This record gives sequence, structure tokens and C-alpha cells, in this order.
Amino acid sequence: MYHKPALAPSFGTLVLQTLFGSKHESRTATRVAQASDKPTTTVAEPVTENPDFADHLTRIVGRTGAIQSAMGGFHIHVNLAAAFPFALVLSALLRRNFRIDVVQRGAGLLIEARP
Repeated sequence: MYHKPALAPSFGTLVLQTLFGSKHESRTATRVAQASDKPTTTVAEPVTENPDFADHLTRIVGRTGAIQSAMGGFHIHVNLAAAFPFALVLSALLRRNFRIDVVQRGAGLLIEARP
């Protein structure tokens, strides 16, 4: 007699099984599995001329720094280096192909991002 091989469980099912044991598969796991089967599309953002990106940087930096636009790029003054989200800011700039220089100015740091 031929048996069909079992399909591999989805990520959501594995997480629920790990947390609650294999008996507690719920509707949430089914919804997560169905949602992960849907195709996703990504839209590329323009490299430098994106006003939403300046807003995005402003939200990331918050009160820990100040942002100035400069010839298609940015000057980001770091006010609180201990709380500044360096990884988020630098990765966002690098994903948009900016050239980055970090310079010490007085007591603080300045991140210069050029297209």
C-alpha cells in the first residue's frame, strides 16, 4: 500500500509545537501557514531623491541626533552617542548606496552621507 509523504510543517506550526507541545496546534498556526504561502512583492525605492527616506531617518534618529539635507545627501549630528542607533542608521544609508564618513566634530560625531 502506497502512503503519501507528509508535508513539512510550517514555521508557525513548529513554533507552536515547540512552545506548547505537538497537541496544541491551533487556528493561528493555520493562518500563519496560509499567510506565508502568499507571494510577496517588494518595490525598490529611488536611491537618493526620496522625501520619505528623510522622514524615515528622522524617526530612527529621534532626539539622539539632528539631520540636515546637504546636496542630495545628509549630515547627521550625533547628540547622544550612547543611545544613538548607529546600526539602523548606517544600514539604512548603505541600502540606498550612500557613501558614509563618520567624523569627530568637537565633542560629538558627524555622519556625512553622500550619494
